Amino acid sequence: MLAGALTEPVDTAVLLFTGDTPRAAEAFAEADPYVQAGLVTRWRVREWTTVVGEGAARPVR
Repeated sequence: MLAGALTEPVDTAVLLFTGDTPRAAEAFAEADPYVQAGLVTRWRVREWTTVVGEGAARPVR
């Protein structure tokens, strides 16, 4: 859905996926050319629960 680098310093990126399981994000990371070439040496998939905004998974009422 979205992706971008964190700044000051530019040493991390955040990619936002939607899905029922983490598998789509894991598969993306495993196939990423930067990961395969060893330029990205570590990554992790974490669940993010959205609560505000259109399309929030668990909207605050």
